[in-house]
Amino acid sequence: MRRTILFITPLLLFHCGGRHRFIPKLDPEDRFIVAKRYMADGKYVKAQEEFKRLMFENPGSDYVDDAQYYLAEAYFLNKEYDFAILEYAFLIDNYRGSQYVEEARLKLARCYYGLSKPFYLDQTETQKALDEIELFLAIYPESEHADDALAVKKRCLEKLARKDLEAGKLYTRLRKHKAARIYFESVAADYPDTEAAAQALLLMGMSYETDGDTTHARETYNRLLATSKDDAIISQAKARLEKLGSD
Repeated sequence: MRRTILFITPLLLFHCGGRHRFIPKLDPEDRFIVAKRYMADGKYVKAQEEFKRLMFENPGSDYVDDAQYYLAEAYFLNKEYDFAILEYAFLIDNYRGSQYVEEARLKLARCYYGLSKPFYLDQTETQKALDEIELFLAIYPESEHADDALAVKKRCLEKLARKDLEAGKLYTRLRKHKAARIYFESVAADYPDTEAAAQALLLMGMSYETDGDTTHARETYNRLLATSKDDAIISQAKARLEKLGSD
């Protein structure tokens, strides 16, 4: 029985976990190449293991910050955003001279946005993403990644604006027009460059109409015409102004 056990045990050790666990000790460059190959093949967990092994076995290597960044990337590409945030933040805090710090800051924002919930739920992660983008643009105003950063910023603002817009619509359905206008004003004032801003102004003008306040309705529609580039909404505002006529 013992001889059988001794015969089977090496086989179990050989098969358990896959052959990648038995790669011999490599120099940092070769280990990095192996890890990057796993990433290219979409084997992100294996890539994570190899990047960690590189850093553990070669703490003084020039490849350590490379491995740290791509470890975060492997988590990011695998949509493990919580872990990616930790690894990007570690790079930023501990390898401040690294060539990857700028991209890591942008990826932090993208991770938070990836964790953000639908607009009708809590938007803490969306706000964190926006904060990180604002910090990125402040530190790197001339960054080659500025367009990407602005795109993330726009998505954050649109989601935050949508939350307030839908809240205003809800109060409108409940016939609580004053409360609705508070939310519509918030959208127009706080998120003026979003698609939701023009909708908010149109709905706010209509809300004033419902309450019989034609003066504020006209002011709101004219404010919309002066600020919006949405042709469809502009057309509706003009039609409602024409219907209201002059004072």
